[in-house]
Amino acid sequence: MGKDLDGYFSGDSTAGAGGFGGSSASGGTSGNAGASGAGATGATGAMGGSGGNAGSAGTAGSGGCGSRQPPVRPTIQDSGTGAPTTIWVLKDIVIDQPDPAWKDIGYDLDGLCTEPPDNPVECLAENASGPARDGNAGVDNAFGSTVIPLLKAADVTIQQSAQNNQNEGKSAIVVHVDGWNGEDDDPAVQVWMAETAYGVPDGSTDPGMPNWDGTDTFYVPDAAFNNGDVNSPIIGNDNAYVAGRTLVMRLPDRSAFPFQTSEGQVFLKLTDATLTGQISADGSSLSNVILAGRWAAQDVLDTLVYINICPNSLEYGLVQNLLQNSSDIRATKGTGGPGAICDAVSIGIQLTGYPGKFGGLIPSQPPVNPCSGSGGAGGTSN
Repeated sequence: MGKDLDGYFSGDSTAGAGGFGGSSASGGTSGNAGASGAGATGATGAMGGSGGNAGSAGTAGSGGCGSRQPPVRPTIQDSGTGAPTTIWVLKDIVIDQPDPAWKDIGYDLDGLCTEPPDNPVECLAENASGPARDGNAGVDNAFGSTVIPLLKAADVTIQQSAQNNQNEGKSAIVVHVDGWNGEDDDPAVQVWMAETAYGVPDGSTDPGMPNWDGTDTFYVPDAAFNNGDVNSPIIGNDNAYVAGRTLVMRLPDRSAFPFQTSEGQVFLKLTDATLTGQISADGSSLSNVILAGRWAAQDVLDTLVYINICPNSLEYGLVQNLLQNSSDIRATKGTGGPGAICDAVSIGIQLTGYPGKFGGLIPSQPPVNPCSGSGGAGGTSN
């Protein structure tokens, strides 16, 4: 990590004057509440871009560019369990998202369309001269648009090393679903997720390269569950759902979502986070899996020690500067407004789910902190 990164991190973020949520929005037809042309929550939409009348006050709108959100929960009655337990294992992580790919990876987290001329935002970065623009349909993904391109200057293999580990069955993500009726819509399913320690190919008793054909068995560390109890997951939701054959799961705030890089393990501790994935017709796979949320700047800094970026180092200071320039959202939803300083980075990453089997728990190994002997913070990821 000894590369001189100063030239990559020293500038301000994207320029452009921006207003805050609730200001008049532009574009779209005459704006009713929450539709294109409407302002933020409680605001009154401005004249529509097509000459419509002012919209009425109401829920958040997206200024004419739309608002990409997960599918809503179906209103049908829960019919109970139909299909047996379903297990997918996520890999093929996409964190390197060159323009324009980042614009479609994620969701509209703030309910605002940060586009000219008004550029409504819920906050501004501490050192920013203006707001970062949204992706398509209001997608908030500063991680993909700004942060990763700069971090690649420190580690150009960041995505490839993460994918290689997952292909080997390490640091992939088990998605364990109970209570799914097997249909396109199910208003209530139970889901937990956990990082894999390794996979065991069919016919073997030893860890090895998975076949990824549904015959592999995956084991996860017991630290993914409270007191090692498989019925008490750290990352779980007993009221997830399936809508239009899309699995939708809200994640507990700041539950550590790990992935392995060549430098060590990164822990994503997100707030306002959602995981979605499109279930195949035969139920064997998940495509276009999206994990989106808000990654607090302090949580970003706290995970750096596990990838050998230590406090008081040049690289640590440069990442601090990057966050001061590029944070685009509040860590806690609903706390933005005029004068608010952004304290988080919006994030969207993409994965793909393959069939697999859950083999059980193994004793956890504490995360390695290379900085612990040089003034870095110790402790675990939780």
